Parts: sequence; C-alpha cells; structure tokens
Amino acid sequence: MAETKPLFNFSQFFLIFMVMLTIMIFIDPEMRNGFGMLVGLVLYPVVGFGGKFPVLSLFFVGILLTLFTTLIREKYMDWVKMARFQKYMEAYNKAFREAFRSNNTSKMKKLQEIQPKIMEMNYENMKGQLKMMAFTMFFIIVTFAWVSFFVYEEIADKYISVPWAYNVSLLDATVLPHWILLYSLLAIPFSTVFGRIIKHYRFKKFLAKAGA
Repeated sequence: MAETKPLFNFSQFFLIFMVMLTIMIFIDPEMRNGFGMLVGLVLYPVVGFGGKFPVLSLFFVGILLTLFTTLIREKYMDWVKMARFQKYMEAYNKAFREAFRSNNTSKMKKLQEIQPKIMEMNYENMKGQLKMMAFTMFFIIVTFAWVSFFVYEEIADKYISVPWAYNVSLLDATVLPHWILLYSLLAIPFSTVFGRIIKHYRFKKFLAKAGA
C-alpha cells in the first residue's frame, strides 16, 4: 500500500509563517520596533556597555549576528548538494548546447526528458535557500531595529574618531548613515572569514566521510 503524505506539514507551515512575519515587520515600523525592543532586552545587557563604547557595541553585535545567521545558513543550506547541482547543471547545459549545435534531435529529446528531475533538484535547493532567508532576514531586521534605537537613544557620545577625521558623527550620512557603515566595516570581514571556515569544515568533513 502506497504511503500517503500528511496534509498538514508543520515545517512548511512554520516556513510560511516566518516569511509572512518577516514581510510584516519589514513594512510595519511599530511591529519592527517592538521586536527590536525584545531583542534589546538580550543584547543591551551583553554588548550595550551602557552606551559608553559604541564601536565595541557595534563590533560585538556584528559578531553575534554573524555567528547566529551563519549557523542558520549551515542548518538549512547543504553546500555539498549545491556544489553537486551546479556541476550537474554545467554538464547538462554543455551537453544541450552541443546537441543543439549538431542538430542531434535524439540527444536533445533525452535531455529534455530529464528536465523534471532537474526542476526537482532545483526546487530542493531553492527550498533550503528560502528557509535560510526567512530566518536570517527576520533576525537581521529586528536586530537592526534595536541597533538603530541604541545609536539614536542610548549612546551618550555619538562622535567617534577615524583615521581621516577626529570627530565623525554616527548620525550623519555618507550614502548611508555612518553607524551602518561602521557596522559593515566591522562585521563584514568577520562574516566572510567565519563563513569560509564553516564551509571549508563542511567540505573537509564530507571528503573524509567519502574517503572512509
């Protein structure tokens, strides 16, 4: 007797809920600020430093957010499967182009017959990416909502020194507000390095398992 899939899938329901919630907090300032205040209840005692050291606060917020979002990506993204799918698609596209140039209709027909399998593989990859984006975007938005409140309301001295200027206001803007530029300057390098370390560990573990 064939198995029947349950009509109610909690995982899919939760994913839809997170996507809708993320969209709502993105477009609703009051909801966004409310969630930001909840995040602040955790972050302010840990990295707020009483508003006295804004550079350190932004640096540690960037580290914590990077660690959290990277771990979420690692949970929902199978980098080995994604790399395998990319190689599969490269080989498929190459074979299809060659068949088209040589007008090999038999080969083109066979390649077209496996397109449903390719679409299924692509759907599995996209599902993992959607889960990852729903969770990471939610936490990024609410964390930035609190950081914005922290910068404008909690920091006592809103001026910092940089190599090219003695006093730079965090509230001023050069393309983007300076506090966002400072956060990016501090967080992006750490995020890049940490992400590569995790990915290297994942591939190394896979190769060791394959070799065994």
